[in-house]
Amino acid sequence: MSFQKMKDNAQEFNWGSIAPWALGIGVACLAGALVAFLIRGAADVYTYIPLLLGVVGILSFAFLDPERVQTWLGSRQAKYGTNLLITSLALVAIVVVVNYIVYQASTQTKLWVDLTESKSNSLSDETIRTLHTLTEPIKIRAWFGPESTAWDGAKALMDKYEAESRGLFTYEKLDPDANPVLAKEDGVSRDGTMVLTLGEQKQLVTNPAESEITTAILKLQNPGEHLVYFLAGHGEATIDGSDNTDISTLVGTLRNKNYTVDTLNLTQEKKVPAAASVLIIAGPKTPLLDFELTAIQDYLKEGGALIVLQNPYVVTEMDPEADILAAYLKKDWGITLRNDIIIHLVNRYILNPFASTYPSGSPITERIPANMISVFPTAMSLELASPEGQAWTPVAFVQIDAAKDQVWGETDLASVGLISFLSEAKTASFDKEKDNVSPLNVGVSAENPTNSSRVVVFGDEDFAENQIINQGAGTNSDLIVNAVDWATQQENLISLTPKDSAYRFISLPQDAWVLNAIVLTSACLLPGSFLLLYGIVWYNRRKHR
Repeated sequence: MSFQKMKDNAQEFNWGSIAPWALGIGVACLAGALVAFLIRGAADVYTYIPLLLGVVGILSFAFLDPERVQTWLGSRQAKYGTNLLITSLALVAIVVVVNYIVYQASTQTKLWVDLTESKSNSLSDETIRTLHTLTEPIKIRAWFGPESTAWDGAKALMDKYEAESRGLFTYEKLDPDANPVLAKEDGVSRDGTMVLTLGEQKQLVTNPAESEITTAILKLQNPGEHLVYFLAGHGEATIDGSDNTDISTLVGTLRNKNYTVDTLNLTQEKKVPAAASVLIIAGPKTPLLDFELTAIQDYLKEGGALIVLQNPYVVTEMDPEADILAAYLKKDWGITLRNDIIIHLVNRYILNPFASTYPSGSPITERIPANMISVFPTAMSLELASPEGQAWTPVAFVQIDAAKDQVWGETDLASVGLISFLSEAKTASFDKEKDNVSPLNVGVSAENPTNSSRVVVFGDEDFAENQIINQGAGTNSDLIVNAVDWATQQENLISLTPKDSAYRFISLPQDAWVLNAIVLTSACLLPGSFLLLYGIVWYNRRKHR
């Protein structure tokens, strides 16, 4: 066949006859692209190809049969359809504008309505009462970096405080990297810290939660003087040094929380000052003397508080039999410092165990999430029992737990070998007859109900040192600081009423074909049915015109 004949046939062919087929194929391909997108959950080649074919099909229809398109555009149905489209778009625009105005008004005036059944998005009655008692302005410097994911939640919470404070509560966001000098002056060591100030006083909040912020406000309103003494004279950690093994970071945090911190040498003072809120013994390497223990006992009998951070005896090389403080804790407080060292095979460095178990019932850890990790390099385990002649029992608030052959308290200390932060006790193995089995207590507390004296014991001191304290998202710092708050009886400044959340949810089937069928039915078949009915009505009306 010659080229001229092919050209003549092409010109004579009724291209408009295939236009409906092009339109049908185009619509089918567009529907297929929508179905592929819904099933696969993302746009990919299986979506783009039918989408392209659909667009080409519809454009081909308009190109092949332009007269029909012009006729339809000039018809009464097209005019009605255009009016309906314009009306629909106007309605959508009105809804968008109204929502935008309401949103902008709410952000400017800090107004909102809590529609949750349990009012979980509202401040508690205790917090509102606290804010209504403010007589002086409280300002917050919120230290959040530009990449912080917690800022939106913290801002929403502080907006509620600001709205209820009658103008006496304000906040500003600061970037610790852009303001390092001021951040250092505020004692900020990690992103997400909030510094509340009232006059010359300030309180640090590291967890942007309602209970933490309201507690800090109450502490600012009721400052008082809380004296924290660190015992000296037995090789304890230095409170003012900057070395990795010092505890100056902890001391700085305590001072930022309005604690007055100092050292106490009982060989010189002979007794614990009556005004002391708590005495801390951080990592002694030699035993206390008899008169020192007597001074501590007299102090506790008057309702004092004691915190002991004790490294394993194999680390300090202290003779357990000569440790009269340990004997006193066992007899009068039911807390036994075991002569072991914890082996944790779950960790890469097995002599540096980590804990993520915080038994309920202790105010020290009730605000620490269960999945947060605290690190205890070279730790000993603690055994609990009722003290002699007493009905009460100490409480464990930090435990290291795993399968019995994965974590244990090793009593054969000769098998451990050289101990350092990077050591691996390759020769130690679990002996169920001799070793202490998990869960292993590394943080315990006790309160004598007769005189309200309190004692906290940690089976490790390294976790509070400068190089370790802010590891584990700051959980180590929270543990020791919370322990100080509890020992000085500062943890009960506020007791927020817990909100019971009401959950409403639908359990969807797990089978993929069932989920796809639901999506296709709701997103495709129902709309498609309406379109089909519309097409049938349109065709019948056109046929009987």
